[in-house]
Amino acid sequence: MSLREAAAEVAAVLHRVPEVSRVIVASRDGLPLFDEVQLEARDHAAAATATALGVAAVASDTLALGASQGSILVGDESVAIVRPLDCGYSLTVVADAVVDVGDLHRRVRRLARDLDDAQAAFGAD
Repeated sequence: MSLREAAAEVAAVLHRVPEVSRVIVASRDGLPLFDEVQLEARDHAAAATATALGVAAVASDTLALGASQGSILVGDESVAIVRPLDCGYSLTVVADAVVDVGDLHRRVRRLARDLDDAQAAFGAD
């Protein structure tokens, strides 16, 4: 099983939460690996997730929070949870703003570990 296949399985699990609308796995330098939107929209989202991780790392350092574990972005209509993976990728989940963010964040943390484990077990794509 490749990381892309593992990402598809993780996306299926996350979509059990009715408010989840999109799951993205991208490299930390902004290249998409898995995304559920049309091809032309993927590069921009992957780049945005890489930027969010960078900003989260700087803010965590500046505010003395410890090592950054990602970020939660809140918009008028949706939220995005961006989580770095140990394997050099990131997991981003977009959901409607009414989602239970705490519960979704716990799920994302657990599934991020699953993706890291899959990458460790099966190697690079």
